[in-house]
Amino acid sequence: MEDDSLFTVKEYAALLRLSESTIYRNPAKYYMFRVGRSWRASKESLKRFEQVQPHEGVSMPIMVKGKNSSSANRNLNMFMSQVEAEKELEQRLAKRKRRLNNKQNITS
Repeated sequence: MEDDSLFTVKEYAALLRLSESTIYRNPAKYYMFRVGRSWRASKESLKRFEQVQPHEGVSMPIMVKGKNSSSANRNLNMFMSQVEAEKELEQRLAKRKRRLNNKQNITS
């Protein structure tokens, strides 16, 4: 493939390590565009897609306070980087530690 040519869905899917059907399901998400009746992507499409994708992260569920339903929690997922996850964990642990210390001081 030359530098100025366009990727077919098959070529683009291979580059992104996705199935063709995944790209066909939502071509706009992958910055695909129509050329006649076919979907195509350029190198610029690939760059744009890679820029909006988080590089390193973990999927963490958002817990709904007071709800024990796993379906409520399963439907509320967000994506955060490992650094963000560690920072949030530290903040939550610090709050919990303060609450426990306050309870111990009250009961003492």
